Amino acid sequence: MAKIISLLNKKGGVGKTTTTVHIASRLADMGYKTLIIDADVSQGNATLHLMGEIWNAKEHTPGLGSVFIEGRPLNKVIYNTDRENLFIIPSEKFNKMGESYNLDMILSNFGPKGYFSFKKLIEKSGLSEKLDYILFDLPPSLGLSVSAALIASDYVLIPFKVDDFSKNAVVDTVKTVLEIKEDYNEKLEILGAFVSQNDRRNRTNNKMIEEARVLFKEAGTEILEAMIPVYNKMTVLPRERKTVFDIKGAKVESINSYIDLTDEILEKINTHQGSMISGKRTEITLGAR
Repeated sequence: MAKIISLLNKKGGVGKTTTTVHIASRLADMGYKTLIIDADVSQGNATLHLMGEIWNAKEHTPGLGSVFIEGRPLNKVIYNTDRENLFIIPSEKFNKMGESYNLDMILSNFGPKGYFSFKKLIEKSGLSEKLDYILFDLPPSLGLSVSAALIASDYVLIPFKVDDFSKNAVVDTVKTVLEIKEDYNEKLEILGAFVSQNDRRNRTNNKMIEEARVLFKEAGTEILEAMIPVYNKMTVLPRERKTVFDIKGAKVESINSYIDLTDEILEKINTHQGSMISGKRTEITLGAR
């Protein structure tokens, strides 16, 4: 069964999508069949990173919006990426008529069933039996689409920057996750929060991280050991549809940080499940592109 992980922080600009793409890419390189569900419909940055500007193409590319509006099966909007073992369900900023989507509003039309929409779709599609990992890239909010993703998830990861706004957002995010766990999804576990943009040159960084460590523990989570350093080349990677693993001359520290983060995540999942994580699965064909 696939492990389903939501990457979430109610505050934007914390490196959520970049981390999602890099963790998923590392898992894929390790031989795990990994799917990203780009549920951040308003921005679609994971889609942009892995598929390019599909919204500007002449031919409409069905994605998450088509699942809810047109009733397309989830497994009919899965696309291959340039990376082996990595697949994506893209966001759709616009429908065929050029009208923008509001995923929270769409799900609200389903009434209480909207909260369980992702869970039901994944179960009906049979994707959990075909994949090893499913990662939700979520919008910087705590709306209905986020709640639906959390109800469908096994685990949560919370990226944050070392500043007061981001720290406070983590506390609010943890509170929401724990409420979802109590009311709808008792299996949901927070793997931890992690520093997604660590500037070691900033003298106050270590002090603020220690303050965050105490704050997060009181809220109900912890800070992971692996930290992602600030790296200027990150901003050009989506344009080239690449990760730090793919570019020549990438900083070793940056590459190793994502490897360490992924390894720490796997170790935590393994510990939680109480059993060793298996290796590669049977070869299958998933992508439509």
